[in-house]
Amino acid sequence: MRRRDFIVDVCLTPTQLDCVESVSAFINGSWVEGTSTNTIGNGANGQPANRNWTIPGITALDGRTELTVTHLVNYTGNLLLQTSIASSGTNGDRDANSLPRDTKFRATIRTSWVLPTHVSGKLTEASVTVKKLSTSGASRITMEGTPLVYMVISNNTSLTDPAGRGDYEVRHFSMTVSDGRFYPIKQDCIEKPAIMTSENGYGHPLPTFTGGKLDLKISAPHFRSNGTTEHLGIYEANVPMEMAKCLWGDTVTKSSSFKIEVFETEGTAKTSTSSVSVTDDAVVIRASGFTFSTPTVRVSYSAPAAPPSSSSTSTIPAPGKPAAVKVVAGKSGGSISFARVEGVTYSVVATKGSARKTIRCAQSSIKVTCKATALSRGRWKITITPRIGSTTGVARTTQLNVK
Repeated sequence: MRRRDFIVDVCLTPTQLDCVESVSAFINGSWVEGTSTNTIGNGANGQPANRNWTIPGITALDGRTELTVTHLVNYTGNLLLQTSIASSGTNGDRDANSLPRDTKFRATIRTSWVLPTHVSGKLTEASVTVKKLSTSGASRITMEGTPLVYMVISNNTSLTDPAGRGDYEVRHFSMTVSDGRFYPIKQDCIEKPAIMTSENGYGHPLPTFTGGKLDLKISAPHFRSNGTTEHLGIYEANVPMEMAKCLWGDTVTKSSSFKIEVFETEGTAKTSTSSVSVTDDAVVIRASGFTFSTPTVRVSYSAPAAPPSSSSTSTIPAPGKPAAVKVVAGKSGGSISFARVEGVTYSVVATKGSARKTIRCAQSSIKVTCKATALSRGRWKITITPRIGSTTGVARTTQLNVK
């Protein structure tokens, strides 16, 4: 049986855990803190499930000044921390009744053991900040953003039906924190700063990471509840730089290049407006204007080419075959001369049968002259080998007939 716990208590001390620290709204350029009330709603099991708050200057579209704030922990094999802020009235999450439009909200909670790896929202300009607390396993989680309109459905076939439509539109502050021990995007990265994704689809999808590709599959009906207005997708994501390096490698920097794709069928791009930008702090992903039913937003990293090995050396061209060779025979030896090339050294060897002698040479600016002495009578093979450093060129051979 799945266990469901609700965080209802308000934090009264700096060290208290499993409590709500604050709820606030961004009004006229500054954050306005809310005040908790003693109005507590009960869940299906009769246990406290939510608490009402008021924020000065905030009135819901249905005229309510109290907001119902819910923090639900679903676990026992399925750990999700779900946060919601909506009007306290009947159907307070419906678009016509809910929070004032274009207003950013923020909620901060403390938890004794949830390990945030991914946070999913139904918001624009969404962000999450996780601070590890001194108590082992404890975290302070701050979530903020401006609520988006998305749809509720009663039949999953509306997600795949080309004419599918939502039952009704909702718009409230909604975020779900996924514990990395239950939902690891990449096992080695569960302790890294949390990825934030936000979209206006159905449910709270979890991203996957396979083969260097970060995918989020979003589902929603093609049409709004009136059956004629297309429901156009919005997707935003923030991958902290530390998490990005864990996923894609340490070569990820502010100047890195990423590719974003939006498709229903892989290889067939959907029309959308999309971008990936990289700052010192994060990889920031944006896509909008795409249609549903079940598109995938994919982000992949283009790693830079590996630099040349520090042990490698540039290739030195081999020297050319010695030219202008002249041989003059003499008694017990002779002379060999040839043109000199700047930067090239030469070895000259005389061989006859098993006999082998190295011939000494002298050089001027334009010519090399070698004197062969103490050679027995007969035909000797002369080999002239050019070298530049350790690179050997093609040798020139000739003959010396010793008298």
